[in-house]
Amino acid sequence: MEIRRIDEQFKRIYIMKDDIDSSSITQFEKELLDFCADGEKDVVIDVSGVARIDSLVLALFLKAKNLLSSKGRKFYLANPSDSVKKIIEIASLEKLLCGECDK
Repeated sequence: MEIRRIDEQFKRIYIMKDDIDSSSITQFEKELLDFCADGEKDVVIDVSGVARIDSLVLALFLKAKNLLSSKGRKFYLANPSDSVKKIIEIASLEKLLCGECDK
């Protein structure tokens, strides 16, 4: 898994490539949750380069979204592929994770 980070004035963008699963997410999980807890920017996760994610990654995205919401900040999941959207729909998380997709 490859992750590129871009900091803009009001948001941090993570651009993810390759499949994301629990075995490759550990380091990113710590970085993301630390930033959500201590940072002051919104978070955008661009998953346009991702074909597959697993349930632990979806749980991480929900944790990040909830943590940001509690601090008055926003979480955006950008550019999900059809296969990623399908996984999110199967988990019945489209309203929680994709309510602000592609913004």
